[in-house]
Amino acid sequence: MSSSRDRAKEAIRSAEREFRNAVECLREEDYAGALKYLQECVEYAVKAVLIAYGLDYPKARAAGRFLYEIPKDKYPKWFLERLDMVAEITDDLARGKSEVQISV
Repeated sequence: MSSSRDRAKEAIRSAEREFRNAVECLREEDYAGALKYLQECVEYAVKAVLIAYGLDYPKARAAGRFLYEIPKDKYPKWFLERLDMVAEITDDLARGKSEVQISV
């Protein structure tokens, strides 16, 4: 059985792979493909954070809404400060919403 740390690392590797795929799609002007890969990248990244902190997540794609079901004291401060933004972006990408606005 793999540890949470190993599973989180694997999720990050998957996020990186999907990001590279998205960049390649953008180079080819395949915007629908880029959006698909970016959505998967964000899902893997969010799941990596959840795994790293020992939190179970749903196997369904839309993890954004699930983030609100976890008691807030389970999150590290840096993630909690960005929770609304992460949840919104994750769900917008899962729905294929094309006007995702990211402000940091």
